[in-house]
Amino acid sequence: MSRALLCLLSLGPFGLPAWLPATIHAATDSPSPAPNPDTLMQQGASAYQRGAFDQALNAWKEAAQRYEEAGRPKDQSRALVQAAQASQALGHPKLALQQLDLALALTQQVGQPAWTAQVLDRLGRAYLSTRQFEASAQFLGHARDIAQTVGDPALTAAVLNDLGILGALEGRYDEALASYRESLSLAQTAGQDSLAIRAGLNAGRAALHLGRHDEAQAWLDEASQRIQGLPSSYDKTSALISLGTALGDARRTGSEKKDEILLRAAGSLQEAAAMADQQGDGRTASYAWGYLGRLYESEHRYEEAARLTRRATFSAQAAGAPESLYRWQWQLGRILASLNQLDEALASYRSAVHTLEPIRPEVALSPEHAGFGGSDSLRPLYVEYADLLLHRAARMDEGEAAQGYLKAARDAVEASKAVELRDYFKDECVDALHAQKKVETVSTTTAVVYPIVFPDRLELLVSLPGGLKRLAVEVTASALGEEVRRLRQLLEKRTSREYLPHAQRLYDWLVRPLEPDFAAAKIDTLVVVPDGPLRMIPMAALHDGGQFLI
Repeated sequence: MSRALLCLLSLGPFGLPAWLPATIHAATDSPSPAPNPDTLMQQGASAYQRGAFDQALNAWKEAAQRYEEAGRPKDQSRALVQAAQASQALGHPKLALQQLDLALALTQQVGQPAWTAQVLDRLGRAYLSTRQFEASAQFLGHARDIAQTVGDPALTAAVLNDLGILGALEGRYDEALASYRESLSLAQTAGQDSLAIRAGLNAGRAALHLGRHDEAQAWLDEASQRIQGLPSSYDKTSALISLGTALGDARRTGSEKKDEILLRAAGSLQEAAAMADQQGDGRTASYAWGYLGRLYESEHRYEEAARLTRRATFSAQAAGAPESLYRWQWQLGRILASLNQLDEALASYRSAVHTLEPIRPEVALSPEHAGFGGSDSLRPLYVEYADLLLHRAARMDEGEAAQGYLKAARDAVEASKAVELRDYFKDECVDALHAQKKVETVSTTTAVVYPIVFPDRLELLVSLPGGLKRLAVEVTASALGEEVRRLRQLLEKRTSREYLPHAQRLYDWLVRPLEPDFAAAKIDTLVVVPDGPLRMIPMAALHDGGQFLI
């Protein structure tokens, strides 16, 4: 259960250090009595169900402090677990892990196995949200063993649901589906309606991944009926959003009743948005409107998608929810690009990047109500932004304005590589270090080449002593990838020169278009920052027909 060392002290909501007291009371001549911690717990629960996660977090943190002062470790750990739930909802997974670590330590003083299993389950769930699967598996496995030993069906159901999510994230959908089935059965036995709904929705998603469309639809239909029985609350709006996104996925995977499913998905998301707006829960409303916009985008109804996404953006701004806001700014940029509104799209992408940068190390990879599955990497944001910047630069004459777009494109490419490193190492320290280091021209005879692989073309962005230049090469990503794979395979033989035609073709795409610029600037050193499949081959092996690149 080892944990990676953190670069900096974790910050709580709004950039405050996590160790700062939740509430600072002004000094008065007659100080008011300390709030009752049990009352604070109730206030936190009420705020959470309204979607006021920041208020819930403050109430639960203060309750934990009061319980500590009163020497009540079980209640203190309970308050910390609830605070961790609010921290995750606010997009602060590191803070949630800190709170859960402390809660787990307190369980040693309590000596109640069932409660220890609950804290272990929450820790495993928190690690799921940050894609630290090995740690998650250890905590969840330990929690399951304890829950089964003490014979608690509700607790066992919760752990099995989380183990199903872990299996789905690792691509083990058959095992995930089995876990969800068992979780649903136990949740029904224990009368845990919300948990039964979550397990049913997750089962539907797993069945979709397995290509079992009729079975998936049955799971989603059953969950839909259960949702209608819930009272108006955050749990219900969250479940409606999960249902809407799952139905949207069902429509895209080949169901015969596509139009009917589309209407149901839209209806579920509209109901969630209206309920969240009525509750004053702007953060949850932003997700409902945003996913509804994404549904319309998938139907190529871009004008309506843009209107709904703008509404999601407004709700996220009003709620002060940057972890939600950047998603809809990004989505709006993508929609505007589809409408060929290039400058407006660039402005929206720029806003998304600006919103994301301060919170990137803290962004939870998957919001609770959207389910778990697929990749939530932030890299596509930067790649799409770079693509638009290069398109915009291509429409301009070479000059200072074009250089500005090219420099922004280069920075976006660098940012995408930083995100790749963080995704791979699961460590924001790597991200921070990479962000401080940008490859620049190191001498007047050195050129830095960024080959950027897009689906329809290869872009060569080159940094020369006189500035940046771009060239587009008409080769698709699939054709480039195939050529790279063939070269790699033939290079490994080491017994023939069969690789030469492939080495020459790649030279023609990657280097020959730049030869006039290299000659004019008297370049004798190349620094190549490879992208995509180009990482698989040594650039020195490229051949111009007479000699190797190096």
